[in-house]
Amino acid sequence: MVYCGNCDTACHAGLDSPRKDGYRPSRYTCSTRQFNEEQCTNFISDITLLPFILNYISNFIKLQNSIVKKHSLKDIEKILLKGKSFIDVAGIDREGLVQTYSIFVYGFENQKYDKPEVVNESTTNLELENLKKEKQKYEKAMERLESY
Repeated sequence: MVYCGNCDTACHAGLDSPRKDGYRPSRYTCSTRQFNEEQCTNFISDITLLPFILNYISNFIKLQNSIVKKHSLKDIEKILLKGKSFIDVAGIDREGLVQTYSIFVYGFENQKYDKPEVVNESTTNLELENLKKEKQKYEKAMERLESY
């Protein structure tokens, strides 16, 4: 989910206008815009968002390969926000930087992931009801075919 940086509400996705080459990127518009045109007019398109994401991932990989214990949180933030895609970025949340530092410097805990054995009964009941309805539909169709 994409959130508006101006008013912290969820954005709605839709298609932007087609480009000369036929490409029609997604456009994410602030949800408050639908209710009050003057309240928030923020929007972003894939054309802006995709380079931002790819640049961040690239910086993240570079950080992973170069980080050492002596790096400060400011150093990490500087490495992650390197590039023209981040000119308007004020910074990264401190908690996120601390977690990134901890994982890269100290590693992950050696924990084996086990799939929980608990089966949600409401999901199972819903699936069973859907299968029963489908069975009734086919039985009714079969009766019609046999009656001809």
